Amino acid sequence: MNWPHVARVAVFDELVGNDDRHLENLIRRGRHDYTLIDNERILFGEPWFKLDLNELRMRRCDANVLADTISEGTDEIMRRRMLDVAQRLVMETSLHVPEVAQSMEQMCGASAGTTERLVEMLNRRRSLLPSLLQWHLQKGDLFQASTNR
Repeated sequence: MNWPHVARVAVFDELVGNDDRHLENLIRRGRHDYTLIDNERILFGEPWFKLDLNELRMRRCDANVLADTISEGTDEIMRRRMLDVAQRLVMETSLHVPEVAQSMEQMCGASAGTTERLVEMLNRRRSLLPSLLQWHLQKGDLFQASTNR
């Protein structure tokens, strides 16, 4: 896969626990230009708003097919790029609760503080990204990975 952004998408999918990203979820719009579709299985498709989010914080995204594709079928430069993107996300990014969170929670019927709990869990998960992605590089079993396709 020769798309400059594939490493960023693999890291993002690992962060949000998207266990259903595969190559059919990329719509090609032009040379090196894709749109990501089918995002309903973030946070492992779990009813996360009913769970203790700490249960999801350290869970590996076994079916991160883009990360597996990078580990199995690309060169060392792309593998290194994926780890570098993860490290930069850890060092340079912090997620924040949006100002509209309270009104969004009310509109959706979510409990007060749901967004804050989610953002806190994602920030904790963000710090684990390099090790979570290193696991994909070490396993190298693209065709044996469990997927939800």
